[in-house]
Amino acid sequence: MKFIFKIEKYSPEENLIIVRTCDSRSKKSINKWKEVAVSLDDFDLHDSELFVDSLYRRLYQRLEKQDDKEEIIQDNIGEKIKGELNLKELEGRVIKCGYSTSKVIKPLRVRKIEL
Repeated sequence: MKFIFKIEKYSPEENLIIVRTCDSRSKKSINKWKEVAVSLDDFDLHDSELFVDSLYRRLYQRLEKQDDKEEIIQDNIGEKIKGELNLKELEGRVIKCGYSTSKVIKPLRVRKIEL
């Protein structure tokens, strides 16, 4: 499943986002899907990749039911983000995530790896 999301509004005072989500191959535009308020209290907000993974894990069951065999429509072409997380800059952008088939494997935040 190729999951995309669009943050409609970020409210730092309430520590939540209003977000639309769908499978990227949905025949409906992401703008036609229902908005959901999601609290950011349990999210990993250290960087963009960990945030995307946290959101994906939180909403995975909701998205699992959508069909994965359809073409991607123009409104649902998402972009991959990485680096420092700035939720305000993500408002209105369509972000793709969820390429892992396992819910057990998740990214780890590390500073340095020595081999």
